[in-house]
Amino acid sequence: MIQPAVITAGLSLAAIAAGLFLLFYAWKHRSKPVALGAGWALIAAALIAAFIANADRGIAQIIVIAMCLTGVFFAASILSGLPRADYAVGRNRKTDALPAPTSPVRKNLARVWTFILTGPVAGIIALFAAATMFRVINRTPDQIATHGVLAIVTAVVLWGVISVLLLMEAKLMRRTLFAVSGAAIFAITAWV
Repeated sequence: MIQPAVITAGLSLAAIAAGLFLLFYAWKHRSKPVALGAGWALIAAALIAAFIANADRGIAQIIVIAMCLTGVFFAASILSGLPRADYAVGRNRKTDALPAPTSPVRKNLARVWTFILTGPVAGIIALFAAATMFRVINRTPDQIATHGVLAIVTAVVLWGVISVLLLMEAKLMRRTLFAVSGAAIFAITAWV
């Protein structure tokens, strides 16, 4: 008889593969926001299922598998030549192009503001999210060091992910709204 942990691990593998496929599909077809959201939801579900199957080792295993699958997706894309694995190629389409600010001052201010959002603000969001995670998982006092290290690693990874997600947003106003609302939400969950 198959153990429940094996079934959960299998479901986690299926969810991570499907989530990565949907993210790859959303990358190739930019007008499909449902695929993007569903891909991230499946990846989150895969991480939860991996944790249920084998705790922190399960998460580590599924992350390694996800990295391998991502490498396969990109290698297949590059070897097939259709489409090129170059984000700038897709950005040349008129539907995705950002309207250029009219003055050099506004252009430079937009660049500085983007740096502030994707650097310090994304870091603050990541720290608050990691603090929230630490509060949730730190139920046993004898594991505080392990939970602290996990929170620190999570903060670093989240900082990179949040920065990239903010950079992917084409509209500066929406980018600002996402960053400010994310910081506010995770500040509340970290301290309340």
